[in-house]
Parts: sequence; C-alpha cells; structure tokens
Amino acid sequence: MRLGRKASLALPLLILALGIAIPLAIRPGGRSGDARPVAEAPRRAGRTAEEWRALAEAALARGRFDVALRRIKTAETIEAGGQFAAELAEIRAARWEAREVARGRERLLGGAVEHLEFDPRGAVLVAYRTAVVLPGESLWSLARGLAAAERGVLASELPKREPAVYDLWDRLTDLNGLRELEVGERVMIPLTASERDAVASANAEDLARIDEGVRALERNDVEAAAALRGAIEGAFAMATPEFREFDSALAAATEGALVEAARTTLDDALELPRPSKHGEIVSKLSAARDALIRAEELAHERRFAREIARVETLLDRATRYRVLDDGSVVAVKPAGAAYTDVVRTAVEWFLDRELVRSGKEFPNSREKTNDEIGWARYLGDARDLARREGVNFAALLESEADVIQLRLPNPGDYFDR
Repeated sequence: MRLGRKASLALPLLILALGIAIPLAIRPGGRSGDARPVAEAPRRAGRTAEEWRALAEAALARGRFDVALRRIKTAETIEAGGQFAAELAEIRAARWEAREVARGRERLLGGAVEHLEFDPRGAVLVAYRTAVVLPGESLWSLARGLAAAERGVLASELPKREPAVYDLWDRLTDLNGLRELEVGERVMIPLTASERDAVASANAEDLARIDEGVRALERNDVEAAAALRGAIEGAFAMATPEFREFDSALAAATEGALVEAARTTLDDALELPRPSKHGEIVSKLSAARDALIRAEELAHERRFAREIARVETLLDRATRYRVLDDGSVVAVKPAGAAYTDVVRTAVEWFLDRELVRSGKEFPNSREKTNDEIGWARYLGDARDLARREGVNFAALLESEADVIQLRLPNPGDYFDR
C-alpha cells in the first residue's frame, strides 16, 4: 500500500517534467535536431510553372498562339503531368479556329475586285470578286461563310436565323442565279457593305477634289490644282467628263506657268555675273530647259523647240567651264585648237563680250585698250599658275594636237565687264 501511494504521488510530477522537456527538445538548436526547411518550387528561366501558365494565357489573349503553346509546354516540363492539359487544348483550339477564320476571309474577301459599276455620283451599283466552289458548297453555305468571314468568326458560331446570311444569300442569287453549284466553277462574291461604302466614299472624295481643283484654277492657283489632281486615283472619277475637263484645263495652265517660269529663270540667268555666279547660272539654265521640255510634253507638240534649242546652246557653253572654290577656272582645250584661242574664248564667255582690240603695236603701246593690257596680265598669270602645277607652259602653247584640261585665273579679276 505504501508503494502504491508513492507511485500515485510521483505520477503528476513526471507528467509535468515531460511537458517542460518536450518543447525544449523540438526548439531550434535543441538537442533532438533542426526542423527541415520547406522545399522551393522548381523553376525554368527564373519562373515557376504557374508563372509560365500565366504568361501563356496573356499570349493567348493577344492572339499569339504559337508563343502561348511554347509557354504552356514550358510549364509542363517544370511540373510533369497533365495539370495543364485543359490550357493546352484551349490554345490549340483557338489557334485552329483563328486559322480557319483567316482561310475563310482570304478565300471570300481577299481576292481582287473584278467588276464595279457606279451610279453618276459614284455610289456602287454592282461589285464583286470571284471564288472557286468547293465540294459540298451551295449558295446558302457560301452566304453563311461570307457572313462569318465579315465578322471574323466560324460559320458554326452564327445563329441559325442570322439576318445577314439571308441578305447575303439574296445578293449571291442576284449575281449567280438560283441554282446548284458545280465543284470548281467560279462564282461571283459580292463586296461587303463596308467595302462598298469605302469605294463610294473614295469616289465622292475624288469628285470633291475635282470641284476644288476647278476653283483653284479659277483663282490661278496652279500649284494647288496640281496637288489636287495628283490625289485623284479612282477609276470612276478619272472616267468622268468633269475630270477630263479639269485635267485639260490644268495641263494648259501648267504649260503656261512652266513657260513663264522658264522665261523668267532664263532672264535671271542672263543677268548674273558669270565669273562669280557660274554655278547658279548653270542651275538656272538647267531649270529653264527642264521647264520648257515639260511644257512641250503637256502640249503634245513641239511648240517650244526654238526656245529649248536656245537654252540648250547657252547651257552647253556654260558647262564647258567649271569655277573652283578658289575662283580659278577649269576649261578643256580640244584637239586641234590653239591654247590662246581656247583661253580667249573662255575669257570672252565669262565677260559676256568680245575683248576690245586697238590694233596698236610697239612703239604705240600706250594706245592699247584696257582689254589688251588685261589680256597680257591674264596670260602672264595663267603661265605662273601652270608652272606652279608643274606644267611646261611653252609646250602647252605648242600642243595643238592634244586634249588638255586647263586651269586658268578667274577673268573677273582682270577685265571690266
């Protein structure tokens, strides 16, 4: 009895001691060992499978189906199994549907317009493209396919009693007749309402450009009229009498403006000092010639041949010479020509006059003209310039048989204009 009583007294103390000891044993750093860390989720390229799934959904929402497939397959490689099977099937179905819709649109809406008829103001009366009939197709199935293609969906997604299908079927039968179709034949496919509206709107804009262009010509604004003419591209507008009248009036006005501009430019070129404005003269002569040629093209006849010939002669003479940055002149001495003759021709072209000669000789040198004195100075400096370039001036004077490029002083520094 005494032993049992002692055991009964010791039992609560034992339980209390165990309650204190157990937390100490499992505390971090306790003697019974550390707790295991939680395992980190596997990753690929720094992302978890769930993150790759979210990226796949984002790509699917933007219609990037192949990207979405690659991303969902990457998620599968991280966590093997079929947990992404639903997403994979959804992406593949969406890709197939998008491709089928694209094929339908290309076949029924992508062909070139083969026929257009308009009313007098450019509204579309008849317009169609063609498509080849496939096995099992009818005018009704084509109407459903065309309605679906316009909306960018599959034909199976349309309601059974879709009003647009009935409207398209009426238009298909108007074009092709109410009949069965043969595989391989080409049927006429009407343009969509939006396409017809776009064509009619473009025609209306072209007609408005014609009206505005006529008003521009009435106020002599040829440049604005030409810009409006350049913006007209529609076949309907170009076939109208209004366009033909406007085009003819614009051609006549443009021709007159070109001729007037050419003559003004030519006068400006002839007034410029040749020694100092040679490059500008060449540019203006080229512009005058081009304007006259363009005017003649518009006239469809050689109406300005004499003026063109005159400008081309002036341009040919001007382009025989070049003026360098330092003011010196480059001229070409052809074979068979004497050096002094070529140089004198160049000097007289730059001065736009002949050199004045007195006919006086020594001992009457004081009676020589300023041109004769300037000519002597000019030849002396031409000799010095040739020597600085290593040219034998004496041989240069004697070399009539050779084609030689000459560098000469600028005549403007030696003669009065």
